[in-house]
Amino acid sequence: MKIFKTTSHASALEHARKPSILGFSLVELSIVLSIIAVIAGGALTVGAARTKAAKYEQTAKKMEIIEKAVASYLAIRGKVPCPAIGSTAQTVSTFGFESDTASDPDHCTGVPQDGNAWVGVVPVRTLLLPDEFMFDGWGRRITYAVDDRFVSKCALSTSTTCFRTSNPEPTPDTFGDALVVRSTFTDTTNIRTNKAIFVLVSHGENGHGAWLRTGGSQLDAGSTDVDEWANSHRVVAEGGTPDRIFVQKARNETFDDLIRYKTKWQLVREAGAVIDDEECIIADKVVATGSTDSPTNICNGSAVTDCIAKVSKLAAKVQGLCLQ
Repeated sequence: MKIFKTTSHASALEHARKPSILGFSLVELSIVLSIIAVIAGGALTVGAARTKAAKYEQTAKKMEIIEKAVASYLAIRGKVPCPAIGSTAQTVSTFGFESDTASDPDHCTGVPQDGNAWVGVVPVRTLLLPDEFMFDGWGRRITYAVDDRFVSKCALSTSTTCFRTSNPEPTPDTFGDALVVRSTFTDTTNIRTNKAIFVLVSHGENGHGAWLRTGGSQLDAGSTDVDEWANSHRVVAEGGTPDRIFVQKARNETFDDLIRYKTKWQLVREAGAVIDDEECIIADKVVATGSTDSPTNICNGSAVTDCIAKVSKLAAKVQGLCLQ
């Protein structure tokens, strides 16, 4: 007779009551789970990953995780990271780190610039991502461009280039066209956005303009598609500096790039920050002036006598959640 050992109900309950590990934010937990999914999916579909569709799918998943990592970085640091330098070999200690310096941590260095636009590759190590997230499904580096005005924290709530507030949302004229995403390079009217904070580019199957896996140089695949040229940002081909124009559209026989971008408002929401501009502005006024300002000024025209007392309690909570 075989005797089977069973687990008692009490033992199972005791096991279930063991405390779980705490401390992860929702954004961080989402990133970890997504990374596990990508790695597991890659292990299960080694053969299928050879197909074009699977490589695009793998690339899209990586880019989505990169976006979440940037949002997590923003939630902690109050800014977005600079690009990493595309030519740096993976064996070099600076590989995957953003291109700022200890003496000037709020500005990008060492990567091509056009006005406020800096273009390099994904700073995976700064974002605490595995090195493999630097590369798309074809093993080439994913391009990462950023608006330089958002790699530093802001002190003035009235600044149009601040993550903290701008009420109302700045117009294109006051904000400035740093990173522009168009549906085609030649269409200057029907643009997708001129308020992109960062742009991610996989240069697709032909890889035109992508930094090679080993670094060193960008791939010249001989593409003559004007929209691929816009996304390539090849320094030599573009006369020494990249421009700030990117193209996002459906793939076809001559265009195979994959583009993703985030605006300020999309990114701040994903970072979980309080973005009610009116509340943040009121909080700033109360903390700055206390009872020396009138309720009318602090409460945007309201003359309620207990305005300051009520808003003062709110201000202490809200200000800590506003991106400084």
